[in-house]
Amino acid sequence: MAIDREVYPASVRGYYGLPIDSDGLSNLKSEADKLTAAQNILTSEADRVAAGGAPMVNPSAAGVEAGLNQFKTLQQTQSQLK
Repeated sequence: MAIDREVYPASVRGYYGLPIDSDGLSNLKSEADKLTAAQNILTSEADRVAAGGAPMVNPSAAGVEAGLNQFKTLQQTQSQLK
């Protein structure tokens, strides 16, 4: 959405494993898809900012990391209960 608002250029999509020439979003149907998308944000955000981009703010990379850690904790608890 930030690309649509012209906060970031479309070229930043490449940092996150998304096609630059498409405005589609990540496939987030499965848990694995969600984990991959979150991990792509965490591993790519620092590279994008180092290349001169403004940090994400809604959500921030730290917010994504907190959500990912919470998800992993809940996933581990559920796995242990099974």
